[in-house]
Amino acid sequence: PPARKWCSALVAAMKGPARSVAEQIARAVAPGGARPLFANGVWREPRFSRRQLAELRKTAQVTEPQLWESSGLEQLFAHAEKRPLRFKGHKHERGREMREKKIAEAMRNMDRLIAEHKETVRERVEKAKKLW
Repeated sequence: PPARKWCSALVAAMKGPARSVAEQIARAVAPGGARPLFANGVWREPRFSRRQLAELRKTAQVTEPQLWESSGLEQLFAHAEKRPLRFKGHKHERGREMREKKIAEAMRNMDRLIAEHKETVRERVEKAKKLW
């Protein structure tokens, strides 16, 4: 079947020599396999990257699903599946409240601003008339 061919290609792509899915799961469950390990005052990178664990997960779910479920590695992927999608909104929507406050403040000062503008225009016109 095509699924088996796909799985064998993924197993071959894993780190190290070709190993069975059970061996790879055992290495991933071991300390430092799937999570960083703090040893001798230094953080060590996990043996398997997240991408490699995702490939191992796909392979194991096709070939040996009960082994994958009993390994406890599924909890590494649980947070991604349970996290709700959050839409942060468009920029104009996020700034709407602040913009409305700014507009309301400007409208309160509008009469005074118009009066000041009319006065400056009147003064400019009178000054221009004096020059003629």
